[in-house]
Amino acid sequence: MDAWLAYRKAIRKYCSRAAICFDHFHLAQHFARVIDKLRVEEAKKVHKEYKDIYKGTRWLLLKRPERLTEAEEATLQKLFAVNERLYKVYVLRDEFRQIFQGETVRSRLLRLDNWIKRAKAVRIPQLTEYVHKIEEWKPYIQNSLRANCSNGFAEGINAKIRVIQRMAYGYKDFEYCRLKVIQQFIFRYIQSIFDG
Repeated sequence: MDAWLAYRKAIRKYCSRAAICFDHFHLAQHFARVIDKLRVEEAKKVHKEYKDIYKGTRWLLLKRPERLTEAEEATLQKLFAVNERLYKVYVLRDEFRQIFQGETVRSRLLRLDNWIKRAKAVRIPQLTEYVHKIEEWKPYIQNSLRANCSNGFAEGINAKIRVIQRMAYGYKDFEYCRLKVIQQFIFRYIQSIFDG
């Protein structure tokens, strides 16, 4: 689930015995904000001759290394050559992603602890703030690592519903919109029966 406090309060109130698990997607989203904030602050401090190196790097810093083209990799290497702090945070971001890909529960939990130690050692204020949140949320992250769960399926459904809502702009009848959502998912279910 998302790390929003209101969600945690609702679960504690209505599902008191449930283990709260934070979804790695939402944790990565928070980390992406840290990277972008650092990138913007670093770009403001840099000398004019290096300003161009920062242009077009926002999405490259958030892209998985294995998905980078050679040109994108070269762009990032130029950036990292002039900014070691961004390089360190970039490496830590990829290591953070790998925490959730451990083979065993023990390896995932160990990776989390090791990542926290390495991230603290870097001493970048934006990252330190994020690490404090990770430590605060650690029990929920550990639950997620133990359960090896993700709410990606639910997020996908929500995304499809948002698309239907955009297409339904102007519908005056909620019931019709609701039926469109049901129709979309029943069609997919029936299709999966015949395909699989």
